[in-house]
Amino acid sequence: EIVSIDSQPTEKWTDIQNYVRANATKALEFTFRRGDQTHTVEIVPRLGQEYPEVGIAPRVKRLSVGASIIQGVRETGRMTAAVLNSLAGIITRKIPVGDLTGPIGIVYYVGQAARAGWLNVLSLAALISVNLGLFNLLPIPALDGSKIVLLGVELIRRKPLDPQKESIIHLVGFALLITLMLVVMYKDIIRFIL
Repeated sequence: EIVSIDSQPTEKWTDIQNYVRANATKALEFTFRRGDQTHTVEIVPRLGQEYPEVGIAPRVKRLSVGASIIQGVRETGRMTAAVLNSLAGIITRKIPVGDLTGPIGIVYYVGQAARAGWLNVLSLAALISVNLGLFNLLPIPALDGSKIVLLGVELIRRKPLDPQKESIIHLVGFALLITLMLVVMYKDIIRFIL
């Protein structure tokens, strides 16, 4: 089991992949555990067909049903936190809106993940699923989050909103979402195709 690279802890296979790719031109110090002994070796990555390689591969660890559920909840929580941090970064303008990715970018990243292995594809699929679920809960008209907010307003007012006004709210929200999607697709075309 690989414990760290250059004293940076590694918990998952993707941690190792990302670190090796980011530091492909230098010798890396791998610390691994075999049995109850810890060893350190220096490895210089070599360029593979597409990515730098260090001659190791992941081993799938079989988990019990209970441990699988716990690990799934843990990973979902980690991905949810990452998505919420990204969303907060966009709102506070620490992350530019131009960094958003639409359908074209998603296809590109799925292709990249497929080249890196099926575990990456599954991780990306899970991340996209969490992303879409959280995005749908945002209080943007035309999404479920706005419906929840409008139901809350109806509860407070103790009477339903005028259906015509609610339709206008959702229509405006839908138009904003379509505009955002077109802008993101345009940026995707520039970034990934041109």
